[in-house]
Amino acid sequence: LIPTDDVMECFDHWRGRKHHINIAKLPGDIIVSTVFLGFNRQFGLEDPPILFETTITGLEHNEKYKEYYSTYEQAEAGHQKAIEYVFKVR
Repeated sequence: LIPTDDVMECFDHWRGRKHHINIAKLPGDIIVSTVFLGFNRQFGLEDPPILFETTITGLEHNEKYKEYYSTYEQAEAGHQKAIEYVFKVR
């Protein structure tokens, strides 16, 4: 991770790169995806930065699952938690 205050520098650096921290393809065409966002989703607020996101696609009834994290370690743990969630609700 490279900290920067220059938005254009950030976009130039991340253009064409894969941002996935982890991706899991589960039975039933369900995908758990955890990515590095490339920017602080908090937009400079005093709260901890939001730098990672986990989503699940393919759940029944268009159920939405989206979680955010500040650190790589939290994102890894959140990815595993999302996988466990899929098996719990199925």
